[in-house]
Amino acid sequence: MLMFGRMLTLAMAMLGGIFFSQAPEFAQQYRQRIGGALDELRAVITRFDNEANRNGLDRQKALELYAASPEQFLRSQGGAMQHNFDRYAVLDQQNRDLQQAPPIAKPFVILRNPDPDLVTNAWRDFNPGVPVTMAGFVWAVVGLIAGWLVAGLFGTASLRRRHVKRGPQRKAGGSISGSPPRQHEIGDNGEKFELTGQAEKADVKRLRDDLFREKGPREIPHHTV
Repeated sequence: MLMFGRMLTLAMAMLGGIFFSQAPEFAQQYRQRIGGALDELRAVITRFDNEANRNGLDRQKALELYAASPEQFLRSQGGAMQHNFDRYAVLDQQNRDLQQAPPIAKPFVILRNPDPDLVTNAWRDFNPGVPVTMAGFVWAVVGLIAGWLVAGLFGTASLRRRHVKRGPQRKAGGSISGSPPRQHEIGDNGEKFELTGQAEKADVKRLRDDLFREKGPREIPHHTV
Protein backbone atom coordinates (compact mmCIF):
# COMPACT_ATOMS: atom_id res chain seq x y z
CA MET A 1 0.00 0.00 0.00
CA LEU A 2 2.86 2.36 0.82
CA MET A 3 4.56 1.60 -2.49
CA PHE A 4 1.32 2.28 -4.37
CA GLY A 5 0.96 5.64 -2.61
CA ARG A 6 4.49 6.63 -3.58
CA MET A 7 3.91 5.64 -7.19
CA LEU A 8 0.66 7.63 -7.27
CA THR A 9 2.39 10.69 -5.81
CA LEU A 10 5.17 10.44 -8.39
CA ALA A 11 2.66 10.07 -11.24
CA MET A 12 0.64 13.08 -10.07
CA ALA A 13 3.79 15.18 -9.78
CA MET A 14 4.92 14.23 -13.29
CA LEU A 15 1.51 14.96 -14.79
CA GLY A 16 1.43 18.32 -13.07
CA GLY A 17 4.90 19.16 -14.38
CA ILE A 18 4.01 18.20 -17.95
CA PHE A 19 0.73 20.12 -17.89
CA PHE A 20 2.13 23.30 -16.33
CA SER A 21 5.18 23.30 -18.60
CA GLN A 22 2.88 24.03 -21.56
CA ALA A 23 1.58 27.28 -20.04
CA PRO A 24 4.17 29.56 -21.74
CA GLU A 25 3.58 27.84 -25.10
CA PHE A 26 -0.18 28.26 -24.76
CA ALA A 27 0.31 31.94 -23.90
CA GLN A 28 2.41 32.37 -27.04
CA GLN A 29 -0.23 30.79 -29.28
CA TYR A 30 -2.96 32.80 -27.57
CA ARG A 31 -1.06 36.01 -28.23
CA GLN A 32 -0.77 35.14 -31.92
CA ARG A 33 -4.55 34.90 -32.09
CA ILE A 34 -4.93 38.28 -30.41
CA GLY A 35 -3.22 39.89 -33.39
CA GLY A 36 -5.68 38.33 -35.83
CA ALA A 37 -8.69 39.25 -33.68
CA LEU A 38 -7.51 42.87 -33.40
CA ASP A 39 -7.11 43.12 -37.16
CA GLU A 40 -10.66 41.87 -37.75
CA LEU A 41 -12.18 44.16 -35.12
CA ARG A 42 -10.20 47.13 -36.39
CA ALA A 43 -11.61 46.64 -39.89
CA VAL A 44 -15.20 46.46 -38.59
CA ILE A 45 -14.76 49.53 -36.39
CA THR A 46 -13.18 51.53 -39.19
CA ARG A 47 -16.10 50.84 -41.53
CA PHE A 48 -18.58 51.83 -38.83
CA ASP A 49 -16.78 55.08 -38.07
CA ASN A 50 -16.51 55.95 -41.77
CA GLU A 51 -20.24 55.41 -42.32
CA ALA A 52 -21.08 57.50 -39.27
CA ASN A 53 -18.80 60.35 -40.39
CA ARG A 54 -20.27 60.26 -43.88
CA ASN A 55 -23.67 60.97 -42.35
CA GLY A 56 -22.38 63.71 -40.08
CA LEU A 57 -22.26 61.57 -36.92
CA ASP A 58 -19.56 60.47 -34.58
CA ARG A 59 -19.35 57.00 -33.07
CA GLN A 60 -21.33 57.79 -29.93
CA LYS A 61 -24.15 59.55 -31.81
CA ALA A 62 -24.45 56.63 -34.21
CA LEU A 63 -24.71 54.17 -31.32
CA GLU A 64 -27.39 56.30 -29.69
CA LEU A 65 -29.43 56.24 -32.92
CA TYR A 66 -29.21 52.47 -32.98
CA ALA A 67 -30.28 52.23 -29.33
CA ALA A 68 -33.25 54.61 -29.84
CA SER A 69 -34.55 52.84 -32.94
CA PRO A 70 -38.01 51.22 -32.63
CA GLU A 71 -36.72 48.30 -34.70
CA GLN A 72 -35.34 45.40 -32.69
CA PHE A 73 -32.94 44.52 -35.48
CA LEU A 74 -31.28 47.94 -35.39
CA ARG A 75 -31.06 47.89 -31.61
CA SER A 76 -29.38 44.49 -31.81
CA GLN A 77 -26.92 45.82 -34.38
CA GLY A 78 -26.08 48.71 -32.10
CA GLY A 79 -25.48 46.32 -29.19
CA ALA A 80 -23.24 44.14 -31.35
CA MET A 81 -21.15 47.14 -32.38
CA GLN A 82 -20.81 48.26 -28.77
CA HIS A 83 -19.56 44.77 -27.93
CA ASN A 84 -16.99 45.04 -30.72
CA PHE A 85 -15.73 48.35 -29.36
CA ASP A 86 -15.44 46.98 -25.82
CA ARG A 87 -13.72 43.78 -26.94
CA TYR A 88 -11.25 45.68 -29.07
CA ALA A 89 -10.28 47.87 -26.11
CA VAL A 90 -9.79 44.84 -23.83
CA LEU A 91 -7.76 42.85 -26.35
CA ASP A 92 -5.64 45.85 -27.27
CA GLN A 93 -4.76 46.41 -23.62
CA GLN A 94 -4.09 42.71 -23.10
CA ASN A 95 -1.82 42.63 -26.14
CA ARG A 96 0.23 45.51 -24.74
CA ASP A 97 0.44 43.79 -21.36
CA LEU A 98 1.68 40.58 -23.00
CA GLN A 99 4.34 42.51 -24.88
CA GLN A 100 5.64 44.08 -21.69
CA ALA A 101 5.37 41.03 -19.40
CA PRO A 102 8.32 38.62 -19.05
CA PRO A 103 7.79 35.15 -20.54
CA ILE A 104 7.24 33.53 -17.15
CA ALA A 105 4.40 35.98 -16.33
CA LYS A 106 2.52 35.88 -19.65
CA PRO A 107 0.14 33.06 -18.55
CA PHE A 108 -0.90 35.20 -15.57
CA VAL A 109 -1.73 38.10 -17.91
CA ILE A 110 -4.10 35.82 -19.82
CA LEU A 111 -5.65 34.37 -16.67
CA ARG A 112 -6.41 37.86 -15.41
CA ASN A 113 -8.89 38.56 -18.22
CA PRO A 114 -9.12 35.74 -20.79
CA ASP A 115 -11.13 36.16 -23.97
CA PRO A 116 -13.50 33.15 -24.20
CA ASP A 117 -13.38 32.89 -28.00
CA LEU A 118 -9.60 33.11 -28.19
CA VAL A 119 -9.10 30.62 -25.35
CA THR A 120 -11.45 28.12 -27.00
CA ASN A 121 -9.83 28.43 -30.41
CA ALA A 122 -6.29 28.39 -29.05
CA TRP A 123 -6.99 25.27 -26.97
CA ARG A 124 -8.67 23.54 -29.91
CA ASP A 125 -5.65 24.07 -32.17
CA PHE A 126 -3.01 23.92 -29.46
CA ASN A 127 0.26 22.21 -30.38
CA PRO A 128 2.30 21.18 -27.33
CA GLY A 129 5.91 22.23 -27.31
CA VAL A 130 9.03 21.01 -25.55
CA PRO A 131 9.75 23.34 -22.61
CA VAL A 132 13.30 24.36 -23.52
CA THR A 133 13.03 27.93 -22.22
CA MET A 134 13.56 29.09 -18.66
CA ALA A 135 9.87 30.00 -18.40
CA GLY A 136 8.87 26.48 -19.40
CA PHE A 137 11.28 24.98 -16.86
CA VAL A 138 9.95 27.16 -14.04
CA TRP A 139 6.35 26.31 -14.87
CA ALA A 140 7.28 22.61 -14.99
CA VAL A 141 8.73 22.84 -11.48
CA VAL A 142 5.57 24.60 -10.30
CA GLY A 143 3.51 21.79 -11.81
CA LEU A 144 5.62 19.13 -10.09
CA ILE A 145 5.08 20.78 -6.73
CA ALA A 146 1.36 21.25 -7.37
CA GLY A 147 0.93 17.61 -8.41
CA TRP A 148 2.82 16.42 -5.34
CA LEU A 149 0.66 18.56 -3.05
CA VAL A 150 -2.56 17.33 -4.66
CA ALA A 151 -1.47 13.71 -4.25
CA GLY A 152 -0.60 14.40 -0.62
CA LEU A 153 -4.02 15.92 0.04
CA PHE A 154 -5.75 12.91 -1.49
CA GLY A 155 -3.63 10.57 0.60
CA THR A 156 -4.43 12.44 3.81
CA ALA A 157 -8.15 12.42 3.04
CA SER A 158 -8.04 8.67 2.35
CA LEU A 159 -6.33 7.97 5.68
CA ARG A 160 -8.95 10.01 7.51
CA ARG A 161 -11.79 8.09 5.85
CA ARG A 162 -10.25 4.76 6.83
CA HIS A 163 -9.81 5.94 10.41
CA VAL A 164 -13.46 7.02 10.63
CA LYS A 165 -14.69 3.70 9.23
CA ARG A 166 -12.75 1.73 11.85
CA GLY A 167 -14.50 3.54 14.68
CA PRO A 168 -13.35 3.67 18.32
CA GLN A 169 -11.10 0.87 19.54
CA ARG A 170 -12.37 -1.47 22.24
CA LYS A 171 -10.23 -2.28 25.22
CA ALA A 172 -10.01 -5.62 27.00
CA GLY A 173 -13.27 -6.40 28.75
CA GLY A 174 -15.47 -4.91 26.01
CA SER A 175 -15.32 -1.26 27.05
CA ILE A 176 -14.83 1.40 24.42
CA SER A 177 -11.73 3.57 24.65
CA GLY A 178 -12.57 7.02 25.90
CA SER A 179 -15.97 6.09 27.39
CA PRO A 180 -16.62 6.85 31.08
CA PRO A 181 -16.47 3.91 33.54
CA ARG A 182 -19.76 2.23 34.33
CA GLN A 183 -21.04 2.15 37.90
CA HIS A 184 -22.25 -1.06 39.55
CA GLU A 185 -24.19 -1.75 42.72
CA ILE A 186 -24.07 -4.85 44.93
CA GLY A 187 -27.40 -5.95 46.31
CA ASP A 188 -28.33 -7.78 49.52
CA ASN A 189 -27.57 -11.21 48.05
CA GLY A 190 -24.13 -10.15 46.83
CA GLU A 191 -25.17 -9.93 43.16
CA LYS A 192 -23.60 -7.06 41.23
CA PHE A 193 -25.80 -5.19 38.78
CA GLU A 194 -25.15 -2.21 36.52
CA LEU A 195 -26.64 1.23 37.06
CA THR A 196 -27.54 2.42 33.58
CA GLY A 197 -29.57 5.55 34.30
CA GLN A 198 -30.42 8.24 36.79
CA ALA A 199 -33.86 6.71 37.42
CA GLU A 200 -32.35 3.37 38.50
CA LYS A 201 -29.87 5.13 40.76
CA ALA A 202 -32.73 7.01 42.43
CA ASP A 203 -34.65 3.74 42.95
CA VAL A 204 -31.62 2.13 44.58
CA LYS A 205 -31.20 5.12 46.87
CA ARG A 206 -34.85 4.99 47.96
CA LEU A 207 -34.58 1.23 48.56
CA ARG A 208 -31.46 1.74 50.67
CA ASP A 209 -33.18 4.42 52.72
CA ASP A 210 -36.16 2.11 53.36
CA LEU A 211 -33.87 -0.69 54.49
CA PHE A 212 -31.99 1.73 56.72
CA ARG A 213 -35.17 2.68 58.51
CA GLU A 214 -36.27 -0.97 58.89
CA LYS A 215 -33.01 -2.82 59.74
CA GLY A 216 -30.54 -0.20 60.77
CA PRO A 217 -27.33 0.93 59.09
CA ARG A 218 -25.16 -2.11 59.97
CA GLU A 219 -27.27 -4.67 58.16
CA ILE A 220 -27.31 -2.89 54.80
CA PRO A 221 -24.56 -3.91 52.38
CA HIS A 222 -23.42 -0.88 50.41
CA HIS A 223 -20.56 -1.27 48.01
CA THR A 224 -19.93 0.66 44.86
CA VAL A 225 -17.44 -0.64 42.34
